[in-house]
Amino acid sequence: MKVLRDCYNQLHQILGQDIEPYESVELVEQYRRFWKPDTVRIILLAESHVFTTESDRSIPLPTIAQLPEYPTEYAKFVYCLAYGERNLTGNKLHPKRDGTPQFWKIFFSCNSHVTDKNDFKPILSGTPRDANPEHVICIGKGVASVLETDLRKLVGNRCRVIPQPNAHLSSEEHMENFRRYGEICGRD
Repeated sequence: MKVLRDCYNQLHQILGQDIEPYESVELVEQYRRFWKPDTVRIILLAESHVFTTESDRSIPLPTIAQLPEYPTEYAKFVYCLAYGERNLTGNKLHPKRDGTPQFWKIFFSCNSHVTDKNDFKPILSGTPRDANPEHVICIGKGVASVLETDLRKLVGNRCRVIPQPNAHLSSEEHMENFRRYGEICGRD
């Protein structure tokens, strides 16, 4: 965590008081490490978490017996199971608008055959560079514009750019992108 702290301190010098608390950054890193697999096959590379305040972190998450050592503070981050799931915390402080259900669709598409929007029903409610992944998917042209050249040096043609799930595309184009995730991830 020393590298994380050093990076944070440098950003703090640039951004001043407009930076989120270090404890939020550290919490997000705890979530990343919790879900990090032993073997990395595919990397989905997208924008990171949303600014998480001290008040946000004060929202407790219930202990999940099947996930020992899972963090118990709320973060506006896709790896936090309570992000977008107000019923999980049952807390009145839980933000009314949060979550990224479009990313859950991406994750689902990596593991399931998707041909139309009804295929998402089961999930809808009303890494380090030395990982040597089989593929890296940059989610969003903004992410790709910053990292694609360096990524291609590392993984060659195993890098693919797919528009963000909230991009202004037709429903057919979005469905085609979900199919691409499945093809790349080899879910069949």
